[in-house]
Amino acid sequence: MVSAGAKSPPRARVIGQGEVRRQLAESFREGRAAHAYLLSGPDGIGKTAVALEFAQLLLCERIGPVPCGECEQCLMFRSLQHPDLKIYFPLPPKKSGSVDDEEREFATVISDTVGRLARDWYAPTRPSGAKEIRLKLVRAMLRSAALKPYQAKRKVFIVLHADTMNEESQNALLKTLEEPYVESYFLLVTDNELGLRPTIRSRCQRVRMTPLAVETIYDALTAEGIPGPRAELASRLSAGSFNHAVDLSGPDIEKVQENVLVFLRVVSRLNPLDLQDGIDALLETGTLPEHAGLEMLGLFLRDTAMLRLSGRRASKSRLAFGHLEDKVQGVISAYPQANFEEAVRVVDQSVGYLTKGYTKDLILHALAIRLHEALGTLVRTKRTVASTHE
Repeated sequence: MVSAGAKSPPRARVIGQGEVRRQLAESFREGRAAHAYLLSGPDGIGKTAVALEFAQLLLCERIGPVPCGECEQCLMFRSLQHPDLKIYFPLPPKKSGSVDDEEREFATVISDTVGRLARDWYAPTRPSGAKEIRLKLVRAMLRSAALKPYQAKRKVFIVLHADTMNEESQNALLKTLEEPYVESYFLLVTDNELGLRPTIRSRCQRVRMTPLAVETIYDALTAEGIPGPRAELASRLSAGSFNHAVDLSGPDIEKVQENVLVFLRVVSRLNPLDLQDGIDALLETGTLPEHAGLEMLGLFLRDTAMLRLSGRRASKSRLAFGHLEDKVQGVISAYPQANFEEAVRVVDQSVGYLTKGYTKDLILHALAIRLHEALGTLVRTKRTVASTHE
C-alpha cells in the first residue's frame, strides 16, 4: 500500500491488448500496414493508448515490435507535439464573440486536452460540452495530409470519437480514404462503430478491441499502489474497462462494500421502517458512480452462488469478496433455500433500470421485495447471525 503522501508510480503507456498491438506492429514491419484503421470497442479499454503506440511506431526511425523510445522521432512524440502527428476530437459549440476569441478558446481546449493525454494515454479526450467534429477540423486535417512529412517518413492523423464527425465531415474524409496519400495514415477511434457511415468503415482496416481481463486490470491497479482487496473489487466491477476500474478504486469502495451488507440485512427482514435506511445506504457511493452499490451487490451474490456450487472449494482468488469469505458463507448458511442465480438476475436488471434514469427509490424498493423472495426463508442460528449480520 502506498504511504500517505507517497507518489504513485507512473502508469504503463498501454495496458494489455497484446494481441491487437502485435498484429498492428507485424502488419507495419511486413509492409502490410493499411492507410486507414478503425479501432473500435467499449469505452476505457485502451483504444486511444493503442492508437498512440501505433502512431509512434509509424513515426519511429527504427522498425521493431514497439517504438524504440530513443530516436529523435520518439523523443519528440513524448509531448504529442510531433509535427507529423495530428490529433483531432470533438470541440465545444461555438460561443458568441469574434473569430479570434473563438480560435483562442479552442486553442486552449486543444492544448489542455492534448497535454493531459501526453501525461496519461488513458486521460479523458472529450472536452466538456463537446458534441461533434465539425467540417472545419476535417478540412484542416485533409489539407495537412496532402503535404509531405516535416520530420519523419510518415504523417499520422488520429481521430478520437470518430463517430462524432457530422455527415459533411464524414463525406469529406471519405474522398481521401478512397484515394489515400502514400505517406499519410489515419487512425479512427470510436466506442460506436455504427456511428460511422458504412462507406467509411469499409475503407478502413477494422480493429475490434475487447474488454480487458480482470487479471490485467488488477495488475495495473496494484502497480499504481491500489491495495489488493480494493483493486480486486474495482477490476471485477469494471466490465473490462480500465478507466471505469480507476473510477471505482478510490477508498469509498470499502464503504460501499459495507453498505451492501447493510442492504442485505434490511432485505432479510423487509421491515418497512428500516427499508429506506437500507436503500439510502446502497445509494451512498461517495465519489464512485451512483450504481456502484448495485453492481457490488451483484458481485456479492455471484460469490455466494459460486461458493455454494463449489462447496467451499472455490479459490479466494475467484471471489470478489474473497477477503470477506466468512460473510459470503454466512449468507449461504442463512438462506438454504435461496435462488442466488435469480437474485443476481434481478440485481442486474435493476442496474439497467438505474442507468436508464428510472426513479431510484422505486427501483430499489422493488429490488428489495424481489430479493427477499429470491433469498427465501432466513434460517436464524447463532452462527449464521454472527457471521452474516455483524
